[in-house]
Amino acid sequence: MASQLSTTDKLVHLRSLPAFRLVAHDDLRALAERCQEKAYRSGERIFTEGELGSSLFIILRGTVGIAQGAGARMTEVARLGPGSYFGEFAIFDGGPRTATASATEAGSTLLVLDRQTFIQFGEKNPKVLLEIIRGLTRSVRRLNDQLRVLKVPAPEVVSEDDEVSEGDLPPRSRRL
Repeated sequence: MASQLSTTDKLVHLRSLPAFRLVAHDDLRALAERCQEKAYRSGERIFTEGELGSSLFIILRGTVGIAQGAGARMTEVARLGPGSYFGEFAIFDGGPRTATASATEAGSTLLVLDRQTFIQFGEKNPKVLLEIIRGLTRSVRRLNDQLRVLKVPAPEVVSEDDEVSEGDLPPRSRRL
């Protein structure tokens, strides 16, 4: 698909993101020139969990669902809209995607920024890297909080040789 946005339009979209607000105009223009625009149909996969990643995505229009798991066990964990970005883990480490991303609206349009361009840009603009890392940190903290809520204490293991009375067993383990 040929780009429908001008470099200036891309620059305006980038400037609207907190991570890019303080970047010098010329640096941001150079980044905007290297961003690719891509439109997706509703339900179209952007990437799949486990694939090696090499791009950061910024949502211009539409929505994107982020899901984990496979088949009937796939669960949407986030739905992102315009101004959101995703794919930041892979942009830093080039590792496998931790989730599957799919457009959830027809005409969802994204800016795609490849890893090498982002890293070069970040070397000149370390405050952008710090802002992206802050976002990652917030995500990890949210996940930690969710894990804390889900944490169930492990049952005590009792061997056959141990003398155990019913009073020693937790309530859910007592025999009726």
